[in-house]
Amino acid sequence: MKFKKLGVIITLLCTTSLLWVGCTKEKDISLEKPDPVQVTYTEDPNQEKFSQTMILAEKGDVEAQYNLAWMYSNGEGVEKNETISAEWFQKAASQGHVKAQYNLGVMYRDGEGVQLDHMQAVALFEQASNQGYAPAQYNLGSMYIEGKGVTQNDATAVEWFQKAANQDLATAQYNLGYMYYHGRGVSQDTNIAKELFQKAAEQGNTDAQHYLSLI
Repeated sequence: MKFKKLGVIITLLCTTSLLWVGCTKEKDISLEKPDPVQVTYTEDPNQEKFSQTMILAEKGDVEAQYNLAWMYSNGEGVEKNETISAEWFQKAASQGHVKAQYNLGVMYRDGEGVQLDHMQAVALFEQASNQGYAPAQYNLGSMYIEGKGVTQNDATAVEWFQKAANQDLATAQYNLGYMYYHGRGVSQDTNIAKELFQKAAEQGNTDAQHYLSLI
C-alpha cells in the first residue's frame, strides 16, 4: 500500500520501518469517481454523455465540471488529457467541490497534468480536509510525515491521521496505529496501536494484520 492512488493505484515500496511513505502516494485514494450526470444516450453513450456534461460544465455547473475533469482523466467519451482534466478540477475546486479539491491536490502532489507543486497540493488537501473529507485528511497527514510542502511534523501528522481514522478510513487507522506503536508524534502505546491495527485489519489492511501478529 502507499501512506497508501487516480482511481486506486498503489505502489508498494514500503519497508517495515517506513510503511507510511508508500501509503502517501496512493491515488486512491485518488481520483474519486464522479457522481453520475443524467443524460439521454444515443448511439455512442460515452460521447453523448461527454457532450452534455461539457454543456453543463461551461454554464458553471460544479458537478458537471467535476465529472468532466474525471472524463478527461480517464478518456471517457473524449481523448484522455490530464492537463485539461486539471483545468476542470480547478474550476470545480474553486467552487468548493471537496472531491475536486482532493483530486487536484493529488495531481499537484504527483505532477500529473500540472507542474509538481507540493505546497499547492498541501493547500488543496487542507481545503478538502477542513470540509471533513477523510482521504484528504489522510494525505495531508502523510505530507506532514514526509515534510513535503510543509515542515515535517509527526505530531501534526498524527492529528490528521486521527481525524481520518475517526471516519473509519483503514489506511489512516493503520498509519495512526503505526505512530502509536513506534511513539512517533505521540507517546508510545501498544494498546492503542493494537486497537487501531485491529480496526484496519478488519477492513482487510494487510499491513495492520502483520503488526497484529507482532503484538
